[in-house]
Amino acid sequence: MSPSYEDLPQRRWWRIVSPVGRRRLGDLSADPLILRTFQSAAAYRVLAETGVLEGDPTLADADLGDAYSWMKAQADRRLATDGPGLLWLWPTPTRRSLIDQAKHARGDFLLTVRMPREHVLLSEFSDWHIALNSGFHVPPEPGESDDEWWSRAEPILDDWDDRLRAAGVDRDASGRDHWPPNLRDEAEASWEAILDPATWRPRAHVQAVAQCVHAEQVVAAVRIRPGRS
Repeated sequence: MSPSYEDLPQRRWWRIVSPVGRRRLGDLSADPLILRTFQSAAAYRVLAETGVLEGDPTLADADLGDAYSWMKAQADRRLATDGPGLLWLWPTPTRRSLIDQAKHARGDFLLTVRMPREHVLLSEFSDWHIALNSGFHVPPEPGESDDEWWSRAEPILDDWDDRLRAAGVDRDASGRDHWPPNLRDEAEASWEAILDPATWRPRAHVQAVAQCVHAEQVVAAVRIRPGRS
């Protein structure tokens, strides 16, 4: 059972430490996985009082709705769970990244959770921005250098841009509803590579999404102290 809201320990952001050990946090092959997530005070109250926290689709940025909907559809298809929305978690956070996030999360909660792999969908964070920007993803091939990748990817991406222009697609317009269905389907099919570890570069920045977190999966919960340092 997770700690009660009132009994949670409070820490200043610069004192965050791993309660489960650095090596376990970085092991993407582990099952279950150890992950971390920042959640609001309201979200933690739901978790503490009901025993489960589900993703809330109404909190998704409206301008990023297409990419969010795509990731949600992938989670629905690939995970052994269900739920109305997505929660974002981090399986390999560095201490520096946690500190940086905590600076903007005062009053929120840092949860460390242990979750079965079948409840978590991993993806490459940098490449996820291709989906956020309605781009076309050309994943690197194994052992390919950045220069080799660009020599191969540049003509593919140039051709893609030409096809969008020929179809009258306005890249500055919000959403892909106005795209021809075949181009929309091609773009979304290319994004599936961001979910494939075989396409990730060395030292990839990996993110995770889950549809829900249960109280019994919480390893530790720390409140980020409100106010200035």
